[in-house]
Amino acid sequence: MKLLDLPPELCQHIAHILVKDVGIAKAARYRLVCKTFATGIHANFITRQNIEDLLAIGPRNHFISMHSGTILRKRLSLEFASIAKPIQELVDKLLSYEDSHLQPVRGRYMNDVCNVILGDSRFTGFRCLLRNPPSSVTDGWSTRKTLPPAAAAVGDLSLLKSLVTFSKGLFKDPHRYFASALNAAVVNGKLKIVEWILSNAPTDNPRLCIELIDPLLLAAQTFNNETGGLILDFLSAEFQLRANVSKVEEISWRMELVVVDCMKFGNIDFLLRVLQYRKTVDPSYADLEASNGLPISTEEVSFLFREGSRSGLIALLRVGILDLNRMGSHLPLDQAVRFCRYDLAHVILNHGVDIEMRDKGCTALQLAVDRRYIPAIQFLIENGANPDSVGVCIECRLIQVAKVHAQGQKLDRAAWREFWQLHRHDALARTWDDYEAIVRNEHIGLYGKIKD
Repeated sequence: MKLLDLPPELCQHIAHILVKDVGIAKAARYRLVCKTFATGIHANFITRQNIEDLLAIGPRNHFISMHSGTILRKRLSLEFASIAKPIQELVDKLLSYEDSHLQPVRGRYMNDVCNVILGDSRFTGFRCLLRNPPSSVTDGWSTRKTLPPAAAAVGDLSLLKSLVTFSKGLFKDPHRYFASALNAAVVNGKLKIVEWILSNAPTDNPRLCIELIDPLLLAAQTFNNETGGLILDFLSAEFQLRANVSKVEEISWRMELVVVDCMKFGNIDFLLRVLQYRKTVDPSYADLEASNGLPISTEEVSFLFREGSRSGLIALLRVGILDLNRMGSHLPLDQAVRFCRYDLAHVILNHGVDIEMRDKGCTALQLAVDRRYIPAIQFLIENGANPDSVGVCIECRLIQVAKVHAQGQKLDRAAWREFWQLHRHDALARTWDDYEAIVRNEHIGLYGKIKD
């Protein structure tokens, strides 16, 4: 059955419930499974996504980063006239400089501008445009703020040159020409614009390198790795020319944000470039060394097992960044179950990790018992951990229950409730019915959080 065979209202209702129930990021993944409804569900996401939520300042997810411009452009109708009018006027202003009003050009410019408005989650020039009345775009002050990043967004280098004059106050508010224009060029992958901006960057400004972290984050989120690579090359050259220990340290801890975003969005290619940059500029910052010799920090590894995606972990294994038997002084398997990421634990076990590997004499099962994590104990035993290997058991009845469960015997409901109430301060504290559902569904790995 094709989607067209169903009433449009029903399709919209299904998509609306799906997005409301699991969120747009996870709902977007369902379309890869439900291929029959793939095109229709994707179209419904675009037409039903709340614009106000997209415009709010906050972290981006991969789906919004990839489709934000399309979502906004499709929604620029009368219902969003307060947003549509200033964007349309801004595009008209750009076209007037070029003396061109061709519809294909207008459509491309609209798409580029919409991409930047939603691609950059910070209130730069474009965000200020949306907060002001539509007529303000024609004012001299607003035009000076919004036209340079708009020219950078559409890739018009000659227009950008005519609009921007680099000066000492370039990074001082409200003069955000440099930052806004660079962010816009990075989001849309305009290499020539990025090259020209960096070649004219005010290198005497002490905050220059710090200001470049934001566009690096945008490059990681939007998978514009070439533009991000240009910025990394610029930073590397700057540090070689102007060695400043305190500045290097300040940039290094900010660069950790870029590494985390690469893991969060699954941009492994750019992650490798960032780690290579770190190895060149400040290899001592990271306290661990990846399997391929690149420096990585304990906090970054913890983030991977706390918030990273399953596909991201698989990609990291493919390029040789992680050794799943040990990462520093930690067992990756223990890290995964500690953060209730059983989907990642499955990946680790499927890659041949020894489930009896020890950390300071303790197996992952022993550590789970010490923390009194019943779900973790169940998971590890069902996947081959030996209950008899547990030497010290703070609460012996826990491991006994786990052994009984592992043997497939029917558990007493009252006993489960008793044990669960004993550990109501556990990080996984739930009602009995919620916990029973976890036990019932554990054979397909529906533990904790699952991220694709």
